[in-house]
Amino acid sequence: MQQCAGAGAKIQLIETYLRGVISAEENSNKLLDEAIHYIRQHKGTLSIDELKSHLGVNYKWLERNFAEAMGMTPKQYSSLQRFINAYTAFLVQKDLAGITAESGYSDTNHFIKDFKKYTGETPMRYLRTCKVTL
Repeated sequence: MQQCAGAGAKIQLIETYLRGVISAEENSNKLLDEAIHYIRQHKGTLSIDELKSHLGVNYKWLERNFAEAMGMTPKQYSSLQRFINAYTAFLVQKDLAGITAESGYSDTNHFIKDFKKYTGETPMRYLRTCKVTL
C-alpha cells in the first residue's frame, strides 16, 4: 500500500484484495455474499441496522462473521465503499459540496476527513498536486 503512487492506485489495490478474499472463500457464506452485494449496491450509504434487517441476522453474528471473512467490520467496509464512490465521483465532477450530499456524508468536513484518511491530503490539495486520471 505504501508503494502505491496515488489514491486511485491504493483504492484499486484494496478492491483487488477484497475481491481476492471473497473469491478465495471456497465455502463462502451466502449471507455474507449478500451483505457485500447489498453494501455495494447502496454505495455504502446504508446503516448497519438496515443491512442486518435485510439479511435477517443479528448484529453480533453479522459483525463477527463479516470481520472474519473480510478482515474488517461491515461498518468499516460500508464506509470504505462510500468513500470509493465519493472519491471517483469527485475526480470527475470536482464539486465537493455536491459529491458530499450525493454520497451520503453528513457534511463536507466528514468527506474531507475521510479523504485525508485514505489519501493523506485534502481534496483540493490532492487535485492541485496530483495529475488525476481514472
